[in-house]
Order: sequence, then C-alpha cells, then structure tokens
Amino acid sequence: MTVLLCSEGDKQDRVTLRHILRHFGTKPGDMALISPFPQLSRLLAASKFTSCIKSHRMLSSEPFREPIHILGGGSIGLLLASSIRQVYPSYPVRVILRESHRPHISKDRIAVCVEVHGRFRTGPDIPVEIEGSRSISNLVVATKAMHARQAIDSIKRRISDKTRIFLFCNGALAVRDELAEFPNLHTVLTTQGAYRDGIEDGLYHVVHAGHGHTLVEKHIDFANFLTAVGWTAESRESLD
Repeated sequence: MTVLLCSEGDKQDRVTLRHILRHFGTKPGDMALISPFPQLSRLLAASKFTSCIKSHRMLSSEPFREPIHILGGGSIGLLLASSIRQVYPSYPVRVILRESHRPHISKDRIAVCVEVHGRFRTGPDIPVEIEGSRSISNLVVATKAMHARQAIDSIKRRISDKTRIFLFCNGALAVRDELAEFPNLHTVLTTQGAYRDGIEDGLYHVVHAGHGHTLVEKHIDFANFLTAVGWTAESRESLD
C-alpha cells in the first residue's frame, strides 16, 4: 500500500492523476490517501482507488513535524529547504549559514529560486540563522564532506544524544567514521544533481540539473518525508 501525505495548499493536490500514478507506480485498489484536502481524495475515489481523509491535525503526529535545521548554504541544502517550503509552506525548517551570508539575509530569511529545465520556481522565503541557541532535533548536514566535522563542532552545544543527524554531504561515507560519537547518525546518499549559480539582489539561484535517487540509512520516516516533498527516496539498513 502506498501512503501519500498532503498538506493544505500542497501543489501535489493539483497535479493530474496520471502524474500521481506514474510517480508512485500504483494501480487501482492499492493506494491510501491521508490528506486534509478533499479534492485529491475525491479524484482518487472516482478512479476506483481506496482513499481516506484525515484532519490536518493528523500531520502533527508525523515524525518530522519537529523542526529541521539544515547546516550549509550549498546547492543540496538550499534545494532541500526549498522543496520542503514549496510543499509545506509553514514547515519549521531553518538553514544555518556562515557569517559571509549575512549581507544576503533580510529579516532572518533568504529567497531561493530553483531552476529546472529552464523554468524558474520561487517559493516562500526560507528562515535562516547564523548564530542560534535553541537545541536541534533533526540536523541535515549539507556541507562538503571535508567541512562536515568543523561545521558540526561549531554548533555542537546545540546537539544532544537525541538529535538525529543526517549526513547529507557528498563523500559522506568517507567521514562517517569520524562522526561515530553521535548515536543517531544516519548517512544519506543522493544522486540529485544541483549547483548554486550565484546570488543576485539577495536571491539565491539554484539549478536543479537532474532528479536523482536518495538512500537514507536506517530511517524510513525521513525517507518518506523526502518522498512527500518531491524527492525519490528510500531507507536501507546499510549503505555500504
């Protein structure tokens, strides 16, 4: 059974049924829909799919209603933050940036434009911070692998044994062992193709060059969350 989580106003509620079927590889009778938005549920029901509607409060029990902090202002980190904000505009996601980004920050937010095949998409501004003090529940490390240790150490006071750390940087397998002291460390491998193409008038330009596949080590909830925001992801027991 495929479970599709949708939030109110989610653009995925307005795509065609054909796109949904192609994306999820499903057939009539094997999909359950959990959504506060009834139009998509009716669409599926009309196509002889099994569907159900739950209230918006249902989403509050989803594991990643907790805040997510993304460490690093590179292409993958900004692409992920933008994907989350596109689907869940009020989602508690923040990007932790270096001091050099301060001139581009307005009211503790940045604007991101994502280019896909020559088409441009801008969404809600993304909350950011340079110096924060609140504890971190979920940390996505989206720096270069060579900088991961230093970047994590810079916010170590905000990390506890309960913090889930998703090592999202290129070359994650090479630095995983030196971060073994963190009990909730999950390596993430992705073939998403993206690069940052400059900053103009405070607008971060990210080119999404190719839609890839993402593997998450031992965390199906995070893999499902990535899928919900438009990525193709799955969880595996080992990435070795």
